[in-house]
Amino acid sequence: KAIAINPDSALYHGYYAEFMLKRAKRKKSRIGCYEYKEARAHLKKALELKPCARFHLQYGKFLDEIQGEFIEAKKHYQIALERYVHDASVRLNYARLLHKMGNLTESNQEFDNVFFSLAMKHRNNEIKNQWIWPHYHYANLLVDMECYELAKEQFEMCLAIMDHHSDRLFSDIYYQYSKLLFNSFNDNNKAYYYINAAIKCAPHKRYYKKLLYAIQDEFYTKMKHEEPEQTDTKVQPEEVESESKQESPIAQKKNMQVCYIDDEIDANDKVAGVDGDDGLDALGGFGFGFNYEAAEVEVELPDELPDGVNIDNISMSDINDLGGSVGKLSLSAGNANTGS
Repeated sequence: KAIAINPDSALYHGYYAEFMLKRAKRKKSRIGCYEYKEARAHLKKALELKPCARFHLQYGKFLDEIQGEFIEAKKHYQIALERYVHDASVRLNYARLLHKMGNLTESNQEFDNVFFSLAMKHRNNEIKNQWIWPHYHYANLLVDMECYELAKEQFEMCLAIMDHHSDRLFSDIYYQYSKLLFNSFNDNNKAYYYINAAIKCAPHKRYYKKLLYAIQDEFYTKMKHEEPEQTDTKVQPEEVESESKQESPIAQKKNMQVCYIDDEIDANDKVAGVDGDDGLDALGGFGFGFNYEAAEVEVELPDELPDGVNIDNISMSDINDLGGSVGKLSLSAGNANTGS
């Protein structure tokens, strides 16, 4: 209604353009929507009516941040900077534009102007008074310039400022710092910590989780490479199990059911040969090479024993000859080698 009453007011057109931009951002509208078209039209009208630094800056930000028309935006920023020479926020917008255009050296020089402008306003003395965004965007520029140590210092400055304002956590700072630690410093532990902090702040951002998965994959790969290699002489558990379940020739010949011993050998124990009576010597045939204090073996024998065979003094060879079967084995560790 104000524009209808006074259509030649550049200020009214500028205000209306700002209103439409905020409305578009609130609705998360796409570029080319009605609100953005209206904003552009009224910003141009405001410049036609009053080509001052304020409207050049406003239109330059629109072309830069919304439309992505960097060349035209640069012209309007330069005009605005003739008026706002020591305005750190205007300098920061211009430095970021140069970075997006790929002019890294010019952008670096402009960031010097940004920090100089902040120093003039005493905004870079104490941590709690510092403005976080110049440090953040400068860190991103230094990463692209491959000045990783300097970039790390700027990110750490951002974290220090955030510590003084714990109610304001910026997830993108955590994300970019985590990416720097992971890609350039191979510091996976700290990278993992800060990417989780970023996800906690903004769990809806999928590219955060993509970085998290990359860090986790690196952890698993490193752990796999650090595992000790298996020696050729070590018998795998599967092989022990398969060997223990093979039937002896006598059992196959007699077609008898044999109960075999479950092997629970600890690979870290020291294997020693078994010496002693025939009964414990025969245990080596079942894959045991340990010294035991006592061993009890349950056997199954035919109902009738041949003459001359004493049940109290029977050996493993006698059991095999008679077609008997070995059942339960009870062992207790020690140095003695006696069996029953």
